[in-house]
Amino acid sequence: MKKRMIQICMLLLAFLLCACGGEEEPKGTTYPIYFVSNSETKIEKREVNVNDVAYEEQLEYVLGALSIMPDKLDYKAPLRMGFSLLDYEVEDGKITLNVSKDYLKLSVTTEVLVRGAIVKTLTGMPHINFVCITVEDEPLRDSLGTLVG
Repeated sequence: MKKRMIQICMLLLAFLLCACGGEEEPKGTTYPIYFVSNSETKIEKREVNVNDVAYEEQLEYVLGALSIMPDKLDYKAPLRMGFSLLDYEVEDGKITLNVSKDYLKLSVTTEVLVRGAIVKTLTGMPHINFVCITVEDEPLRDSLGTLVG
Protein backbone atom coordinates (compact mmCIF):
# COMPACT_ATOMS: atom_id res chain seq x y z
CA MET A 1 0.00 0.00 0.00
CA LYS A 2 2.84 2.37 0.89
CA LYS A 3 4.51 1.62 -2.44
CA ARG A 4 1.26 2.40 -4.27
CA MET A 5 0.91 5.79 -2.49
CA ILE A 6 4.48 6.73 -3.44
CA GLN A 7 3.74 5.88 -7.09
CA ILE A 8 0.57 8.01 -7.07
CA CYS A 9 2.45 10.91 -5.45
CA MET A 10 5.23 10.64 -8.04
CA LEU A 11 2.66 10.62 -10.85
CA LEU A 12 0.92 13.71 -9.45
CA LEU A 13 4.26 15.46 -9.06
CA ALA A 14 5.13 14.69 -12.68
CA PHE A 15 1.81 16.19 -13.84
CA LEU A 16 2.37 19.31 -11.75
CA LEU A 17 5.87 19.83 -13.12
CA CYS A 18 4.59 19.49 -16.69
CA ALA A 19 1.84 22.02 -16.02
CA CYS A 20 4.35 24.55 -14.66
CA GLY A 21 6.28 24.83 -17.89
CA GLY A 22 6.20 28.63 -17.76
CA GLU A 23 5.00 31.22 -20.19
CA GLU A 24 5.09 30.64 -23.88
CA GLU A 25 7.90 32.53 -25.58
CA PRO A 26 6.61 35.46 -27.64
CA LYS A 27 6.80 34.86 -31.37
CA GLY A 28 8.78 37.29 -33.45
CA THR A 29 12.14 38.99 -33.40
CA THR A 30 13.58 40.94 -30.49
CA TYR A 31 15.38 44.21 -31.22
CA PRO A 32 17.19 46.54 -28.84
CA ILE A 33 15.67 50.01 -28.76
CA TYR A 34 17.74 52.83 -27.24
CA PHE A 35 16.24 55.75 -25.36
CA VAL A 36 17.65 58.89 -23.72
CA SER A 37 17.81 58.82 -19.91
CA ASN A 38 15.74 61.41 -18.04
CA SER A 39 18.95 63.01 -16.83
CA GLU A 40 20.09 63.27 -20.47
CA THR A 41 23.49 61.84 -19.59
CA LYS A 42 23.30 58.42 -21.26
CA ILE A 43 21.26 56.18 -23.50
CA GLU A 44 19.40 53.17 -22.15
CA LYS A 45 18.53 49.94 -23.91
CA ARG A 46 15.11 48.27 -23.87
CA GLU A 47 14.16 45.12 -25.76
CA VAL A 48 11.04 45.07 -27.92
CA ASN A 49 9.49 42.09 -29.61
CA VAL A 50 8.47 42.64 -33.22
CA ASN A 51 6.08 40.22 -34.88
CA ASP A 52 7.31 38.13 -37.78
CA VAL A 53 6.07 40.43 -40.52
CA ALA A 54 7.68 41.95 -43.59
CA TYR A 55 10.91 43.83 -42.96
CA GLU A 56 9.34 47.18 -43.90
CA GLU A 57 6.67 46.69 -41.25
CA GLN A 58 9.32 45.80 -38.66
CA LEU A 59 11.17 49.01 -39.52
CA GLU A 60 7.94 51.01 -39.13
CA TYR A 61 7.37 49.38 -35.75
CA VAL A 62 10.90 50.19 -34.54
CA LEU A 63 10.63 53.80 -35.70
CA GLY A 64 7.30 54.00 -33.90
CA ALA A 65 8.90 52.60 -30.74
CA LEU A 66 11.53 55.37 -30.92
CA SER A 67 8.76 57.97 -30.77
CA ILE A 68 6.54 56.56 -28.01
CA MET A 69 6.99 58.09 -24.58
CA PRO A 70 6.89 55.46 -21.82
CA ASP A 71 4.02 55.35 -19.32
CA LYS A 72 6.36 55.48 -16.33
CA LEU A 73 8.44 58.34 -17.76
CA ASP A 74 11.69 56.65 -16.79
CA TYR A 75 13.36 57.61 -20.08
CA LYS A 76 12.71 59.77 -23.15
CA ALA A 77 11.87 58.65 -26.66
CA PRO A 78 14.54 60.03 -29.03
CA LEU A 79 12.04 60.91 -31.76
CA ARG A 80 9.90 62.89 -29.27
CA MET A 81 12.49 65.38 -28.09
CA GLY A 82 10.97 68.49 -29.67
CA PHE A 83 11.39 67.75 -33.37
CA SER A 84 9.56 65.51 -35.81
CA LEU A 85 10.54 62.85 -38.30
CA LEU A 86 9.32 64.15 -41.64
CA ASP A 87 10.13 61.09 -43.74
CA TYR A 88 12.75 58.43 -44.29
CA GLU A 89 14.24 56.46 -47.15
CA VAL A 90 16.05 53.11 -47.15
CA GLU A 91 18.43 52.25 -49.95
CA ASP A 92 21.28 49.70 -50.14
CA GLY A 93 21.68 49.30 -46.36
CA LYS A 94 21.49 53.04 -45.66
CA ILE A 95 18.55 54.76 -44.02
CA THR A 96 18.18 58.51 -44.34
CA LEU A 97 15.99 60.17 -41.74
CA ASN A 98 14.70 63.62 -42.64
CA VAL A 99 13.82 65.64 -39.52
CA SER A 100 12.34 69.07 -38.91
CA LYS A 101 14.45 72.20 -38.24
CA ASP A 102 13.53 71.92 -34.55
CA TYR A 103 16.25 69.25 -34.36
CA LEU A 104 18.81 72.05 -34.55
CA LYS A 105 17.40 73.55 -31.31
CA LEU A 106 18.57 70.55 -29.24
CA SER A 107 21.48 71.20 -26.91
CA VAL A 108 24.77 69.69 -28.05
CA THR A 109 24.66 66.94 -25.41
CA THR A 110 21.03 66.05 -26.08
CA GLU A 111 21.61 65.99 -29.84
CA VAL A 112 24.52 63.57 -29.48
CA LEU A 113 22.45 61.29 -27.24
CA VAL A 114 19.44 61.40 -29.55
CA ARG A 115 21.58 60.68 -32.60
CA GLY A 116 23.37 57.87 -30.76
CA ALA A 117 20.10 56.26 -29.65
CA ILE A 118 18.69 56.41 -33.17
CA VAL A 119 21.84 55.07 -34.82
CA LYS A 120 22.35 52.23 -32.31
CA THR A 121 18.71 51.19 -32.63
CA LEU A 122 18.54 51.23 -36.42
CA THR A 123 21.92 49.60 -37.05
CA GLY A 124 20.78 46.78 -34.76
CA MET A 125 18.29 45.79 -37.44
CA PRO A 126 19.22 43.57 -40.35
CA HIS A 127 19.81 45.30 -43.71
CA ILE A 128 20.70 48.67 -42.11
CA ASN A 129 24.40 49.45 -41.95
CA PHE A 130 24.40 53.25 -42.08
CA VAL A 131 22.16 56.01 -40.75
CA CYS A 132 22.12 59.48 -42.23
CA ILE A 133 20.18 62.36 -40.67
CA THR A 134 19.11 65.32 -42.75
CA VAL A 135 17.39 68.47 -41.54
CA GLU A 136 14.63 69.37 -43.97
CA ASP A 137 16.59 67.68 -46.78
CA GLU A 138 19.87 69.44 -45.87
CA PRO A 139 22.82 67.42 -44.50
CA LEU A 140 23.28 67.60 -40.72
CA ARG A 141 26.13 69.91 -39.69
CA ASP A 142 27.70 70.60 -36.32
CA SER A 143 28.01 74.07 -34.75
CA LEU A 144 31.16 74.75 -36.82
CA GLY A 145 29.42 73.88 -40.09
CA THR A 146 31.20 70.54 -40.54
CA LEU A 147 29.14 67.66 -41.90
CA VAL A 148 28.20 65.15 -39.20
CA GLY A 149 29.02 61.61 -40.30
